Amino acid sequence: MRSIGFFTFLFFLGTDFAWSQSSSCRGVEDRIQDTATYVKKNFKEQDVAPDVEYIEQLATTCKVNIAKFGWGRGLFDYWKNTGYEAELDKAKEQSEYYAKFKDVSPELERYRRYASKLKMNPQEIDSYISKYRTQGLASARAEEKKCQPAIDLRNQALGEVRDQDSIGWCYAFAGADLLTYKLGKKVSAVDVAMNYNDGWFKNTLKRVGWGEQDFQGATPQGMGTAIDNTKAKGGACLEANLRSEDNGYSTIMSNLTEIDNLKKKSGTLNSMTCPSVVQRVFPTIQAKEFLEISENASRATLISMLSDKACKPRLSLKGVEVEYTSPSFLGDTTEVLNQIDRQLSRKNILALAYNAQFLYDRNSKKNGGHASTIVGRRFNKSNGECEYLVRNSWGRGCSSYDPYYTCEAGNIWIPKSVVSKGVINVSFIK
Repeated sequence: MRSIGFFTFLFFLGTDFAWSQSSSCRGVEDRIQDTATYVKKNFKEQDVAPDVEYIEQLATTCKVNIAKFGWGRGLFDYWKNTGYEAELDKAKEQSEYYAKFKDVSPELERYRRYASKLKMNPQEIDSYISKYRTQGLASARAEEKKCQPAIDLRNQALGEVRDQDSIGWCYAFAGADLLTYKLGKKVSAVDVAMNYNDGWFKNTLKRVGWGEQDFQGATPQGMGTAIDNTKAKGGACLEANLRSEDNGYSTIMSNLTEIDNLKKKSGTLNSMTCPSVVQRVFPTIQAKEFLEISENASRATLISMLSDKACKPRLSLKGVEVEYTSPSFLGDTTEVLNQIDRQLSRKNILALAYNAQFLYDRNSKKNGGHASTIVGRRFNKSNGECEYLVRNSWGRGCSSYDPYYTCEAGNIWIPKSVVSKGVINVSFIK
């Protein structure tokens, strides 16, 4: 093969470089504008320096005059510094809060990084870090002592984590777990929810069909109301008689709606077989029983009459009382956390009403009510935190949760510091 001369090589190299630069600058103004849109949306909440520097690099490499966008170089510094300030504020907030529970060295390193970027006084930075590092280390030592012994109250009756499907009945699943643990037999969460939604007003609405209100959540004390209603109904219904799961390829909501529509669509039913949807929810109801019930039921009462039949005999809840503990008027959660520890030490599980957003992000500031049960406690030496074992009702997957947590088939070890920040109340059966 013939070799090429040195100057010929430089010519081709220069041509390739020019072509590459031209290619990389294609559509550069759109890229700058798109990145700037992202920066302007987020610079007050997070560090956007890498994005700003990307804009600067594009403008320099491709010789774009930023004045055509109405910007000056000072705007870039403003975007960067505002983002640094936002990150500094988050680092301070997290350092000061978490120092009440654990070593906050990672949060303080973040504080140092952004304080330095903002050219704060080094002595002021060191003083702040020293204060909260000392507090955090002392808290970690105290928490390790208080978080003993390790407790895990999961048992065969509770079984695997349940799945509430697409329905807002978390309060009923938590209540069913409390009753299951108390009685030693698995209680139907659907029955607990139906009892919560039972009443003159709700039954009047059912005359025109199960409305969305039937499938929605409850108030922060709704779980206790649901258990009280279940008690008044005659007791708890077994899961084996009224299924909360095992809905085949359907959901709880679609199955109940389909059963509800059986009467409304046909008026009367004369099939000698029990519809498969009824068997999925009420496995003990036979065809003859279903036909008899459907003949006597009104359009509003078919499901409740099926439930009454399937749930006999109910498990007595005599003596069952629900007690609540909530944060103080000023938001102090000390007594709530003490109550959790007391009940766990007495081998009793609790229901936790809390902000669901903390399941996705432990530092979230968004709101979203949810209910789960607390079934254990441990001190996690790897992160230096006392953690509670939260048994959720979103199935046995773990992909939805903040990766900071340890998840075991839908049971999530959530730090006490996060529980304290998100708790609405805790409740338990006395």
